[in-house]
Amino acid sequence: MNEQAARSHPWAPITLGFFAAAVIWCITLVRQGWRPIGDEAAIAAISAGILDGNYPWLGMRSTGFTDVPGLQLYHPGPIQFYLLSLSQALTDFHPGGLLFASALLFVLLVGLGLRGSWLAARWWGLGPATAAFAFLAFGAQDVTIQLSNPLPTIVALPAMTMSAWAVACGRKNSFTAFVFCATIAAQLHIATLPYALLMTFTLLIMMWRKRSLIPARASLYRGAALFLVMWLGPILDIIFARPSNPSEFLRYLTSGTATTSITAISGVVPVLFYVVIIGLAFLTVKKIRVRPAVDGSLDS
Repeated sequence: MNEQAARSHPWAPITLGFFAAAVIWCITLVRQGWRPIGDEAAIAAISAGILDGNYPWLGMRSTGFTDVPGLQLYHPGPIQFYLLSLSQALTDFHPGGLLFASALLFVLLVGLGLRGSWLAARWWGLGPATAAFAFLAFGAQDVTIQLSNPLPTIVALPAMTMSAWAVACGRKNSFTAFVFCATIAAQLHIATLPYALLMTFTLLIMMWRKRSLIPARASLYRGAALFLVMWLGPILDIIFARPSNPSEFLRYLTSGTATTSITAISGVVPVLFYVVIIGLAFLTVKKIRVRPAVDGSLDS
């Protein structure tokens, strides 16, 4: 990466640093003989089944809602399975391929989050965002890149928040990044779905109130196409499955025994902590003058 690119895209070399750390964690786990077990083994098996023509419409079976007998409730979407199936095809089902694909998803989310924070507030945004991701990544280390489905949501929620921040600041090319990050946060665990929906509705209301925030037609088309591809399985489930996953969740809520899963809350609380940090960093910057890119555009 040349010096000019590093100056105009300072989030890129930082992302490369996270990529280097993720690769080291992958190599370390493989050398230690890592194999998927428990839920991770189930995720690996479902991902491998895609190559045999078994296409899942939903995510993993949820084990956090056991108050209603016979409840068939799943996490909202299967996108993790499809991403991991590509690595299984390319690496002939080697465990290292699963880890590397999971690591790439982690790095992609970090990169999109850092890019969004830079576009929103330059160093005022990139500094706190880097600190938050570093605390997440280096606190958990190799656990961050393993296959358990709640793990990517821990990174996806802050990345979604930062991408939404960029869109709210007029960085219209961040809309597609927001769709991707919000989908990962919403699909992989039912406990983080409400936060993704809340952020999405907030952004849509902002666009409705301030029409200048609406992305250009090309960006809208890209975001809509990405949304349809990533949400095709859950859409098919709503149309064809009986009972559908949303109807099962509604049955749970109206059963009279609905309680919040303690394990779900314990996994979401750390994520909320980092989201609050980014939000406070945004709110404390009263007035930020964002400089145009070299080509005169607002995005860089």
